[in-house]
Formats: sequence, C-alpha cells, structure tokens
Amino acid sequence: MATSIQLEETEKLIMLSHTRIKICTSILFVAFTASCSAKTPIELENGEVVDNCTSYNKLRESFTIKESTVNSQISSEYLECSIKKELVDTENSASVLDAIKGNLRVRKLPLSIAQSVNRKDTFNDAGFNVDLKLNSLNYEMNNSNIVISLKGRLTESEYLIWIVDEVLDATYRSYYPAIIKIAKDGMVTASPYYNSGF
Repeated sequence: MATSIQLEETEKLIMLSHTRIKICTSILFVAFTASCSAKTPIELENGEVVDNCTSYNKLRESFTIKESTVNSQISSEYLECSIKKELVDTENSASVLDAIKGNLRVRKLPLSIAQSVNRKDTFNDAGFNVDLKLNSLNYEMNNSNIVISLKGRLTESEYLIWIVDEVLDATYRSYYPAIIKIAKDGMVTASPYYNSGF
C-alpha cells in the first residue's frame, strides 16, 4: 500500500509531466506560427504582390521578382521558401563544396563579380574559400560579400544552394536559391531553382 510520501511524489511527477507537455505544445505552436506568418510583401514582374511562401513559390514558377532595390533586399526573407520536405542533409558536404569550387565556372551564376573574372574562371580561380562549419563557399574582396550556402540534397546528384551577393559600398543586394548538379564524371552545372529563372 502506497505511503503518503509516495503519493506526494507521484503527484509531483504527474504535475511535472503536465508542465512539460504544456511547454512542448507551446514550442510547437510558436514554430508553426513562425512558419505560417506573413513575410514582408514582395512584388513580382507581373505586378502581383505576395507575402507568403505558398503564393511566392507558385508565381515564381512563371515570373521573376520585379527589379528594384527594395525587392532585392526583401528577397532574402523568401530564401526559406525553397526548403521542402524532399530536401535531406548532405553527408558529403566537403566533397560537394570542393566540386563546386573547383569545377563550376563563376559566370554560371549571375553574380556581381561575374564581369570581373575571366570567362572560364572557377570559384577556386576567383578566390572563394570553403567554410565547413557553415557549409559554404565565401568571398570577401573588393567590398564584395558573397556566400554560397549548401542547404541539402534534392536528388542523388542535385543539391540546393542559397546565394547571398552583397556589394558593401553600394545598394546592390541579391539573394536567390539555385540547383547544383554534379555528374558522375565530376562535371558541375548550375540552374535556377524556379522555372522563371534566378
């Protein structure tokens, strides 16, 4: 037969469990709310304005972002719209980043430094460095800050990357997702994430 002390301990454990459940529920609610919350409105080239990933992803298949300084800055909020359930962690991040650095030409992506490098220059030639802690290729020269982040694997040979391209002494800002494909022979190609382009 349970003693009064044992009953008190049991009641305390039950109360603690209920508290933990409430905390976990609150955390899940906050996370869900954050993922569904509206973003800063952004205008596409067809004139439509959206403020959420569902509408953005749908329209971006047909239309690019309208060119403006404000839209360029806002577009960083919409990078996360490219994260989908099909995306999985990249187990071989180092080799993927090395392949991009050594085998992909800089001009295959619409970067601010594209015209300042030779036509056949790779990211290695241009001076990009691998940062394994951040899973990225980084470039910081001549007032340019460019980060190419490896976000995960889409298929056996395709990977999602995010590009942050900023000219620090000007208003130029560009943020967009892209797909990197690494063939079995080592050839690396880049293509827009959305059908409408970068």
